[in-house]
Amino acid sequence: MPSCWKHCAMSKKRTGKNYKALHEWVDSKKGVNHRVVKHFFTIKLKNYVSKNFGGPEAVSEWLFHIAMDNLDTYITNQWNHNGSEINFCKFGFEDNNYIHYEEDELSSEELQEEFDDDYEEGKKTSYKKKKKKGFFLKILYGE
Repeated sequence: MPSCWKHCAMSKKRTGKNYKALHEWVDSKKGVNHRVVKHFFTIKLKNYVSKNFGGPEAVSEWLFHIAMDNLDTYITNQWNHNGSEINFCKFGFEDNNYIHYEEDELSSEELQEEFDDDYEEGKKTSYKKKKKKGFFLKILYGE
């Protein structure tokens, strides 16, 4: 599961705000089953997040936090990949509402090429590229 620092970095890239208080709140219950508390959508939780952390944008960041935790679980559990070493995934939302998804095993050099100026040695990073109304998001898991 991404750390609070990683969630904050992704929020900062998307919104200009790190939403640290929100991310700390989402993960405040520790333990293996902490996700059964705030890692799902209900109107009650949506309203709480909106009221206490910054309106509709905070709700989006909360939902993105949940999605990233679940994607991280998928990527890091090797039983899903038949022994492969998946360390890169890319997905995008197009204007036609289709979701495109790719995953791959990339070398350090290939990862650096993918993340060009945004890649810093020894750090995991993410960024988005605007494309029409949709966006592409790259998330580095890795070495």
